[in-house]
Amino acid sequence: MREETPSFIWQGLSQAEDWGRWTDGNRASVTIMLPDFLKNKTLCIELPLIHVFGEQRIIPTLNGRSLPELRLDKPETITFIASEAETANGSINLVLDLPDAKSPASGGSPDTRNLSIGLKEVVIEEVPK
Repeated sequence: MREETPSFIWQGLSQAEDWGRWTDGNRASVTIMLPDFLKNKTLCIELPLIHVFGEQRIIPTLNGRSLPELRLDKPETITFIASEAETANGSINLVLDLPDAKSPASGGSPDTRNLSIGLKEVVIEEVPK
């Protein structure tokens, strides 16, 4: 029997590329709809970043809870923990404010998108008790 998988509703991402997607603009968000077996669990949410466009600040909010600001200048995996209480209603909302997003057009490229970070996937794992 196959278990359900989470579903994702993204905002603030550009079109898919071979490797993944860039954020496009000063804010990106994902709402993760959890299957029943992940409700009321502490979850680790990982975003393995493939690209970082220059130095970037990331100001995350998880279900309305402000998290510490991140500063990146190279790709790495960023991790967030959602508590049992935050997963109880069956969804998680992660918002990434990206105040340093900029356009490659400022360097002469024809690309006018405002880029910040490049995402390939989201990894969700239960945190053992």
